[in-house]
Amino acid sequence: MARAVPKDKNLLVVGLKELGRAVAVTGDGINDVDALRNAKVGFAMGSGCSVAKDASDMILVEDNFEATMKAVMWGRNIYDNIRRFIQFQVTVNFSCLAVEFFGAAIMGEVPLSSVQLLWINLIMDTFAALALASEKPHPSIIRTPPTKEGELVMTKVIWRQIYGIAIWNTLVMALMIVFGKYFFDYDFSKNDEFTDSNGPTPKGRMYTILFETFVFLQLFNFFNCRTIQPKRLNMFSNLLSNWLFLAIVLLTFAGTVAMVQYAGDMTRTYPLTMTEHAACLIWGSTVLVVSTILKLTPVHWVEKLPIFIDENRKPDPNDPVMAAYNKQAAAKAIGKQGGVHAE
Repeated sequence: MARAVPKDKNLLVVGLKELGRAVAVTGDGINDVDALRNAKVGFAMGSGCSVAKDASDMILVEDNFEATMKAVMWGRNIYDNIRRFIQFQVTVNFSCLAVEFFGAAIMGEVPLSSVQLLWINLIMDTFAALALASEKPHPSIIRTPPTKEGELVMTKVIWRQIYGIAIWNTLVMALMIVFGKYFFDYDFSKNDEFTDSNGPTPKGRMYTILFETFVFLQLFNFFNCRTIQPKRLNMFSNLLSNWLFLAIVLLTFAGTVAMVQYAGDMTRTYPLTMTEHAACLIWGSTVLVVSTILKLTPVHWVEKLPIFIDENRKPDPNDPVMAAYNKQAAAKAIGKQGGVHAE
């Protein structure tokens, strides 16, 4: 709006917000203060007056309006990176629980040992956080609508991938648990030991294959979680520009193979042949195909997916844990007002 007075600018901002729009305002003078303060995000020019800077949320140091677009891109990207990490972590958790339960029910003992689970946990938390948090914004992110207040962090599109990949991981591991010894021609029973005087037994090798297959399933799921948009199929876009992601993938792969080949009884893993390594790698890569198929499913299917976690649920004031917390918080507040710190 040309020649707009402060009242007009503020009226436009307030009106758009009432219509449910996310409003950003740039300004540099006193006449922009009300609009900057009432906007969802206020950008003040670095050369502007101090009052405008105080009323804004961000200051453009170089007075370059294009910087606001970069700020939007990186802001949305950080939010998407959080979603990527949550998608990966929840998928691994669901898969681990299902595989351990199924393996214990069929084989009489869990297929993944405690030390192996520690390695998987390291992949799930530390490595995944570093790899997926380092994703740079894709150019298409600027064309996506802004996140609305109250919108779920874990959208139904994310839940579709979680359900689909977790089910596929469990199915692959179940097939390996039941039919793996026939596929690899290993003859053993439930009561056999993992090693004997001659070295690893067929049972020890089979359990090692189960571990490596499960890790490779999660490793390839790294690539799936790079794309959380409904119809973005290319999970390898801009991959070469993210050296940290590639380094973590290679480190995870090398660490897993080294654990299998050299760790022995400490991690309950024993050396495999090149053919067995290749079989584990091929089974692990199948999640790429499954993820692509999931993203091609109709949108109305996604809307019917159940969500068991209500992110907007408010705590029940009658809950005994919340009641105890509120009582303690109130006691501390009264104690501070009286000069006494209640513990």
